[in-house]
Amino acid sequence: MSGQFLWQKESSGQMINGGRGAIMIKKAFVYGTLRKGMWNRCLIASQIISSQPAIVKGTLYDLPYGYPALGPGGDKVIGEILELADIQEALAILDSLEGYTAPQHQENLYERRKLPVAQNDGRITTAYVYLWARPDELPAIGQRVPSGDWVKFIRGQR
Repeated sequence: MSGQFLWQKESSGQMINGGRGAIMIKKAFVYGTLRKGMWNRCLIASQIISSQPAIVKGTLYDLPYGYPALGPGGDKVIGEILELADIQEALAILDSLEGYTAPQHQENLYERRKLPVAQNDGRITTAYVYLWARPDELPAIGQRVPSGDWVKFIRGQR
């Protein structure tokens, strides 16, 4: 079938399945201070249409700065998938919080990527996920979160 290929643009083109029947990505996966009940949730609360538990693959670290970082790996990382009302406005807020300027920018704290996310109902969807920009340094600066759930980890429920 034609139109089944994927294409990606990092900043303003949030479309997958280019061409006819294109799908706008309006979701972000959050795993730390933007999760329900956490202190930065208020920054994007007005943009959230819906939220549900979800999982991505990676390795999660607790950083000494009071927030987590996601790096490459095969662990299940627990978080939420947020459906967002105005993706451009939401990404501007998230980019500012996550220290993201542009793809591969030398001053990025995190990189914004489009990744597959597993929802609790078993469906896989594509969402924006912020990954630590320098993953090789994570083992030296952070503590691995074995459970993959940063909120439980910081609450002592490791």
